[in-house]
Amino acid sequence: LVLIPDENYSKDNFVIEDSCISSKDLEDGQVLVKALYISVDPYLAGVFRGMPAGSIASSLQISKIMATKSDKFKVGDIVTNALHEAEGYADVAAGHSEWSTYFIRSANKLYNIDNLDKDIPTDYYLSALGLTGATAYYGLLDIGLMKKGEQVFVSGAAGATGSVVGQIAKNVQNGHVVGTAGNNDKIKWLKDDLKFDDAINYKDF
Repeated sequence: LVLIPDENYSKDNFVIEDSCISSKDLEDGQVLVKALYISVDPYLAGVFRGMPAGSIASSLQISKIMATKSDKFKVGDIVTNALHEAEGYADVAAGHSEWSTYFIRSANKLYNIDNLDKDIPTDYYLSALGLTGATAYYGLLDIGLMKKGEQVFVSGAAGATGSVVGQIAKNVQNGHVVGTAGNNDKIKWLKDDLKFDDAINYKDF
């Protein structure tokens, strides 16, 4: 990050640099990983604004173990930092991995997804089965305390979290679900694909 903006980000805020690391740099309990998928989520704008210029951008990722000095993983394991047990927003950010093709980090902040359901696409662990899905699930059921069959209104229903909230409310809790979105293509997607009971284009009002 070479420039921290007050508002919108652009390519001018970032610079790509080369550096060298190898398995020889590993300390006990560390792993060398290769990034496979890197999340770029809206909340990162706030995280980056709290970082000094010159910091390495970081986020939740899915990676492959290339070398290890930890008994927790073997070479070839597919891991993510999106499932570590965070205690609040700051701890989620603390669990980020830097935006780098290869990097070294502690094995304790990584979770092995190689032994999970092979029919689930790997990148889902950065979305519906990662932080997005956890936010939707706990927000709706643990904080919102939705009961079976209740009516639910979802603002921003076509977004990453809102769309999962609606699906949990509809398909798990058997609720009556209405959502809002900002254009008619999104409205159609909510009703036709996600089976919302109704959806409203808030720009019509």
